[in-house]
Amino acid sequence: MIALGAIDSTVIERLIQQRNHNVAFPGAIEARFRAETGTSHARKVSSAAAQTAVIYNTLLVADLVLVPDVLWLSLILHVFVVTPLLFFASHQVRITGNWCRRHWIAATMPLAMLAQILVCFAASTHPYSAHYLYFLLPMLMYGNIVLRIDFRIAIGLSILTVLTMLLVGLIHPAIPAPIVAMMTLTATACAALTIFANLHLDRDIRLAWLYALRDRVRHLQAETASRIDVLTGLANRRSLEQAVASLWASSETAMPVSLVMIDVDHFKSYNDHYGHPAGDACLQRIASAVRMCLRSRQDLAVRYGGEEILVLLPGVGLDAASHVAERIRAGIVAAAIPHAGIPHAGSRVEPCVTASLGVASGELGATTYEDLVAAADTCLYSAKRAGRNRVATMGLVVDPEDNCLDLCVG
Repeated sequence: MIALGAIDSTVIERLIQQRNHNVAFPGAIEARFRAETGTSHARKVSSAAAQTAVIYNTLLVADLVLVPDVLWLSLILHVFVVTPLLFFASHQVRITGNWCRRHWIAATMPLAMLAQILVCFAASTHPYSAHYLYFLLPMLMYGNIVLRIDFRIAIGLSILTVLTMLLVGLIHPAIPAPIVAMMTLTATACAALTIFANLHLDRDIRLAWLYALRDRVRHLQAETASRIDVLTGLANRRSLEQAVASLWASSETAMPVSLVMIDVDHFKSYNDHYGHPAGDACLQRIASAVRMCLRSRQDLAVRYGGEEILVLLPGVGLDAASHVAERIRAGIVAAAIPHAGIPHAGSRVEPCVTASLGVASGELGATTYEDLVAAADTCLYSAKRAGRNRVATMGLVVDPEDNCLDLCVG
């Protein structure tokens, strides 16, 4: 099923504006609609089984009047065949996950009642038996409207009902041709009305679902936007705070965790030389280079402030984090963003935009987030003092004798 965040809101708006859409949405959205509404529909069909059985068996009174000569047969079919089938079908509808199969199973419920009526009609010789055929119509309405079976199946059920009334009327010697014509006309009108009702019910349900889907997509987009830095597309400080709170609340206290602090070298001189729009474009390209170096979805790159970027690496020790930092440094150099305004010609900085990186690593149970940030920041300024465009590292470990943090500088 398509993820909520992957749904294009403009597609939803277009479908809402269409209103009189087809009986199905475009592929991915239709799959989500079926997944989200199928359970509710199955529950309604299943819960209606008991009421259906009561109403259906109450119609035995009509059998007593119209086909009394086969009342025993009707009773057997009602109580021992159709009613158990209703409950069995309703149970199968509830447990079946496939949308099409569920609707076909639901269609067997009115079909079973239709078959019972035809069997009793065929077996009866009572003069009132011709009127018994009219009970086919309530069964049709039950399938098309109450069960709200799929529109295409509803069309098939309706055609089957109309043709059955026509053929039975034509072959029955006691039913005059004008009566057959009226019966067929009545069945056709009933079929058309119930098909239209089925279609409009389906459209109303689909439209209501689209409105709800649009609201959920908008909420998700707003929630996502509140956690994303607008300029770089990286996570913002709010997203970082949530990730840190979740990570340090986990029970995996021995899991390693690392931070990479990144600062663009001489960024103020870059802005002064090229202008702030170029500076914004530069940060966007650097953010893209950082994203390319992340290992998995668990890694989080954050615009920490100004030209500073922080990368949170859960489950990563110092060596692996150092390799990630080095890839980021090399990726920024490989982006070859020109920087003609470098004020320190004697430094190790290339004639393009570079960055200095500080890496700190520790264990969740022994290290606080604040300790890691402070250590990564210290490493960052060590890298800058050493000539920029380089990586400096520091590991935070617990001394087992005094249970205090020690620093391992690399």
